[in-house]
Amino acid sequence: MHKVTKLDNGLRIVTDTVDHVGSVAGGFWCNTGARYEDETNNGIAHFFEHMIFQGTEKRSSVQIKEDMEDMGASINAYTSYDITSYHYHLLKDDIEHGFDVFADMIINSTFPEKELENERGAILQEIAMYEDTPDAHVDDLAQETAYADQALGRPILGPRENVKKFTQADLQDYQNNLMNPSNIVVSLAGNIQHDQAVAMAEKYFGHLPSAKENTCEKAHYTGGECMVNRDIEQAQIMLQFEGLSRHEKGYYAQQLFSSLFGGGMSSRLFQEVREKRGLVYTVQSFARAYSDTGTFTIYAGTDPEKANEAMHVCLSELAKAAHNVTERELERAKAQVRARLVFAQEKIMSRADRAARRMLFFNDLPNNQKILDRIEALTIKDVEAAAQHLLQSKLSRTILGRTKSIEDYDKTASHIAA
Repeated sequence: MHKVTKLDNGLRIVTDTVDHVGSVAGGFWCNTGARYEDETNNGIAHFFEHMIFQGTEKRSSVQIKEDMEDMGASINAYTSYDITSYHYHLLKDDIEHGFDVFADMIINSTFPEKELENERGAILQEIAMYEDTPDAHVDDLAQETAYADQALGRPILGPRENVKKFTQADLQDYQNNLMNPSNIVVSLAGNIQHDQAVAMAEKYFGHLPSAKENTCEKAHYTGGECMVNRDIEQAQIMLQFEGLSRHEKGYYAQQLFSSLFGGGMSSRLFQEVREKRGLVYTVQSFARAYSDTGTFTIYAGTDPEKANEAMHVCLSELAKAAHNVTERELERAKAQVRARLVFAQEKIMSRADRAARRMLFFNDLPNNQKILDRIEALTIKDVEAAAQHLLQSKLSRTILGRTKSIEDYDKTASHIAA
């Protein structure tokens, strides 16, 4: 059972009570992701995510970790383009202690100089790790290619030159300007009562003044090409099109199409590109949606000498699938969506994360039955229309690897029409 309360200062508290479990998962979700940055401070949301674990006015970095782990709690955080999340999972009797620690981090972090330098080094290593992981690196390059010269196309971790220059004052300004109650959702799932959650939120956040909610620049899909020559065994390939935003009518139809086209081992992509032709080890499609845009991506890793053929087959299959989805494929995709919803409901942290994201993105509460009803109502015509919408946008081609034998962009793109 979901409940929501909004404090006078704009803070929203969402609970999902599950009485039969002995734990609570939750934390703080904020619309302060990477797309709220500009070129000069790109990477600061992620840097801030690291730094709020490094000390407050009353707790050192070590004390924060010890306070949580003394209770057996697990703690974590993540930064995306849309949001940052600071969350924990602990026993139900320890909920207020955990809430106290995390509220202290968000409100009272001091960003100690020594810890700042340590985290700066850690983040630079994290950037190097991503660059040494080809499938992760090509994803960053593809995002930049799809949304060139704008916030949604910049790396979440930021460029090295920004990470090297962020100061304590930069982090304090970020905290003062963005980490205000209007931008925060407190989400708790598990053995927690709503009144208890509201009382904690009032106690720790009720004194904070209200402030204007964050806004970000509207994204514009550009498409294009990026090829980075690197001496690695496989060519890492991403072929992208502009997809639908999470608010558009065809959103769920696009998700179904992605599932049936490249979402599993029975999908068209896997069967045609890997099973029948042996061109790849990994091939898949996925759709990402934001508030104002989205992308549909085909990813493949293959021998550079087979890269051209792999791209031809992927795009030809996409063009065919946009006009001949079968009833069996549609029903299988619907079953996969139903299963994912059920599986997520069986994980307490997933429930807290989903409720928070739903509140930030739509300002309402999750309703599985409503989503399932919309999914079940979709027809082959709906799914094909969503796929055909993709093909109307410009192809975005990103390749990381040995690029000497890669054909011209236009030749690859011609296989969409073919």
